[in-house]
Amino acid sequence: MSDTVDPDNAAPDEPEGTGDAEPAEDAPLALRGAVGVWLALAIFGLANAGYLWLLRDSVRRLLIEQQHVRPDDAPGLTHQLLVDNTVTAVLLAVVYAALAVLLRTGRSWARLGLTAVAGLHLALTLVAGGRTVQNVLVAVLILAGLLLTWRGTTSRWLAERRAG
Repeated sequence: MSDTVDPDNAAPDEPEGTGDAEPAEDAPLALRGAVGVWLALAIFGLANAGYLWLLRDSVRRLLIEQQHVRPDDAPGLTHQLLVDNTVTAVLLAVVYAALAVLLRTGRSWARLGLTAVAGLHLALTLVAGGRTVQNVLVAVLILAGLLLTWRGTTSRWLAERRAG
């Protein structure tokens, strides 16, 4: 056996079926990374929503201090904001996870869905969220997910799946 590298497999020459190289039908690293980023974004949104419930008294105080609400109305508004935020986080998590799994199985149209949802999510974050560490992380995850989702290796793999 030689130490040469087969450019098709990027592994040392070995009899077929005995190497550690990925099967040809396996998704490229960029696509697997994109799926991981979308799933991480879904989990982060759920974790952030849960974290805000733990800080609900701080959220209520902040609403009062920034004069967004009268003190008498703060408990009800705080609860409603947290419910709305949680529902949004759950919906986004389900959509991101579902579309990411569909993308991993070779459904190229899932990229369009992910792009549309990510664009809406980013717009909501920028308009309603303000400048917080959490929102910066959301923006970074969205941009990373989009870059990996639309990367050339991902596009070629999806095209091969459609053609094959």
